[in-house]
Amino acid sequence: KNDVVFPESEEETRTNVLDYRYNFGTNIVDTNFFPYSTWTRIVKDITSYNRDLLNHGHPQGDLCLREAITKYLHEFRGMVCSPDQIVIGAGVEYLIGLIVQILGKSVTVGFENPGYYKSYNIISNNDVKIDLIGLDENGMKVDLLERSEANVAYITPSHQFPTGVIMPIGRRIQLLNWANGSDDRYIIEDDYDSEFRFNGRPIPALEGLDLNDKVIYLSTFSKSIAPSIRIAYTVLPRRLLSVYKKNFSFYSSTVSRFEQHCLYKFIQDGHF
Repeated sequence: KNDVVFPESEEETRTNVLDYRYNFGTNIVDTNFFPYSTWTRIVKDITSYNRDLLNHGHPQGDLCLREAITKYLHEFRGMVCSPDQIVIGAGVEYLIGLIVQILGKSVTVGFENPGYYKSYNIISNNDVKIDLIGLDENGMKVDLLERSEANVAYITPSHQFPTGVIMPIGRRIQLLNWANGSDDRYIIEDDYDSEFRFNGRPIPALEGLDLNDKVIYLSTFSKSIAPSIRIAYTVLPRRLLSVYKKNFSFYSSTVSRFEQHCLYKFIQDGHF
């Protein structure tokens, strides 16, 4: 049965009660822990001397931030990529739409069921066919994926939403083997809150295991800093990067250069 088994949207479940002691909503952060003084100082420094930021920057995002993200991904997510592969965008929603356009609307996406309703709706709104793929205690079932028409798998392996399942190494290798079975197959790895673990170090990204350029990595600073920052990024496989550069590199960056440089300094100075 190919029915959607998604939780209600955050918008549908909000109430007007403001006096919760604990709020388990997935679309907010505890603003009491935001480093206001540090961020304010960085903003003041950036805006006081760098007049060039008033002009257009690189369409993929400014190089300094892409270099900082590359270093972070290598040290904390076990990934080997270059700044040239990174595209910065104003939120995961924008980047999912861009990825779908790069892949082409003839693809069929295998989507986790249950899964994240917003990503499902964005893909669906782009007129892309979706096959819902069931889960077990290890994440997306590869045998069901094999029997589907999907040639792209959308997964949240570091912390499956909403079940919380962490995909083990064996299942990750199975997924990569599936992707390697055809030239047109890819995996979209949504690593939306990989920084957070109840114990131990974060598990390396699936992309770090990929030897054949089959994983499209996607992550955001909305969970780790603040939702209103609106800075997310994707790491494109080389073949898809050439498609992006040919067909989409004329798009201007959707993120303010001031915020890009503030985040770069925040990472570079060790505050992140």
